[in-house]
Order: sequence, then C-alpha cells, then structure tokens
Amino acid sequence: MPQNLKTEAIFQWKSYPTDGALQNHPIMLRTKNGALELQHFDDNHIATVPWSTTLSTNTWLTFVIGMKVSRDPAVGYIEFWYNGVKQTLSNNAQRLYCRTLDVNICDPKWGVYGGDTDQVSHFVKKIRIANTYQEAAQ
Repeated sequence: MPQNLKTEAIFQWKSYPTDGALQNHPIMLRTKNGALELQHFDDNHIATVPWSTTLSTNTWLTFVIGMKVSRDPAVGYIEFWYNGVKQTLSNNAQRLYCRTLDVNICDPKWGVYGGDTDQVSHFVKKIRIANTYQEAAQ
C-alpha cells in the first residue's frame, strides 16, 4: 500500500447493533499520513490516538490487543503489543483505562475499510482470542 494512504480501519473492535451505538467501534487500528494509529472512541464518539508509529509496508506486522471489556471506563482497559513489544501509550502507561463496550456485542473485525482499498493487500493470519499475552502471541 502507499505509505501515505489513509484508511478508516484495518482492525475494529466493532459494536453491534450499530444503530444508536455511542461508540460503534471503541477501538480501531488505521493508517493516516504515513502512520499506523491505534484509536479509541469514547462514549460521545470522540476519537483519541493513544498510540502511533511510522507505518511499515511490505512486511509482516504483529499486533496483540489486550482488553478488559466493560461499560465502566474505570474498569475497562486496553493494552497493545506491536511486533512483540508492549507499547507505552499516550498516558505514559502501558494500560489505558477506558470504556470498551456500550451495546450488547463487540467482536474483532479485520479488513481494510475506507481509503482506496484497491491499493491495499491486507493479509491476516493466526488470529487468536486468548486469556494471556503468551497464548495470543504464539
């Protein structure tokens, strides 16, 4: 993909039903201006970027998202590993407490959304849902 291609998402923690959902997709990975960004949407659907790095193209990248699913922003949280390294987020911690659920169901949704999808080859392999980082990173 072109280094500067903007996508709305390459991954979404997608909320269902979306009709009337406050967050709709509380957590997303996207590309923008040559960066790979982890986004969080609050219950007013305001986006923040708790982590970003320069986008690497034409190479395998690994992501592990640790998450405690909760409607309560004091209980729910996200953690993020990029290429096997746990990342420090914008709050200068490795865990961001936030609301991660506002409707009945959320599930992981991989695939390029938005931007010029004809310019992107997005391969996904070894998807896991696990209880620990070690299980997910195998």
